[in-house]
Amino acid sequence: MQNSRRPGDGHRFARTAAARAVCDNFRFEERVTDDRWAAYDTHDFEPPPTRPRRTMAVKHADYVANRLNAPPDGVPATFTADNADALIATLAPRDIIRVECIDWLFDRVGRFTKPNVLNAFRMAKNRGRAPTDPVRLTQNRLLEAFVERWNRRRDNRPGFAAFRDEVKDDLEDRNWFLRLRDRLGLGHFHVPNHAKEYTVVAMAYTVAEVLEATPRAERQRAFAVPTVLDGPLNPFYVPAPTELPYGRTLDLREDAACNRLVAEILHRRIDYSVAHMEKMASIAAPMPEPSLKRLRNAHLRCLREYRSDFGEPMPDHVRD
Repeated sequence: MQNSRRPGDGHRFARTAAARAVCDNFRFEERVTDDRWAAYDTHDFEPPPTRPRRTMAVKHADYVANRLNAPPDGVPATFTADNADALIATLAPRDIIRVECIDWLFDRVGRFTKPNVLNAFRMAKNRGRAPTDPVRLTQNRLLEAFVERWNRRRDNRPGFAAFRDEVKDDLEDRNWFLRLRDRLGLGHFHVPNHAKEYTVVAMAYTVAEVLEATPRAERQRAFAVPTVLDGPLNPFYVPAPTELPYGRTLDLREDAACNRLVAEILHRRIDYSVAHMEKMASIAAPMPEPSLKRLRNAHLRCLREYRSDFGEPMPDHVRD
């Protein structure tokens, strides 16, 4: 079935900050080409038979699943010619940081339980033991097998990432997992009332490694600026004006001085290795600022330093 409506069409009727945010992301987006909008608008999907109000959300989820995560030719729509206005043709050599959640890879029982993997990581990365230490070698082999499982099970979705030099201080802090969550706008790792926890890994690699993993003929399409079409409907994502060369993450701590904006990019899939796993920890804490409306309006003020008419603040009637 084809449905040319977009979630942004309903912004006037959105009463919650989360619903309004999803609509505003479509309204504010400037980097999606006409060709990519056309492909999105005419994307075939099976609408929900009993919940017609969910049709647009189901359509978007289907687009993400079939055009980004597991596209027919293996290349996400993000990295095709249809996305020309968002592609980054050249990128200077830099180190990249990406935060991954790995809970979905753990076994309840067996070799790859969470305690086993956490212990293997600590031992494999323990610089106090010699590389030839038998215990360290055993744990490193377990970790290598875990990463092999991870690579087999991963799909081809675009990787949201930041540049290491912009989050260096956060990464070196003892609470790096909370600081990176907040700086990178990872609101899906919000844990109200400490009710659960997410196991996360800071993955570190380079621009050169991404290029090496991309077929030579496609390397000018290995990186892109994030757009509203490059992931699930996400109230913690905010498009960036075209005056900026990259995206900008939504800081989960209100940034009144506008000095914490982090550049955000997308890149083609690479196979991970144990060497890429820099840090591992569990997140079990709420966001520092619970008001999505306040966060987005503060972020918009910062983006308007680059263009004063970009976007639109959430109006008074929208509630958190």
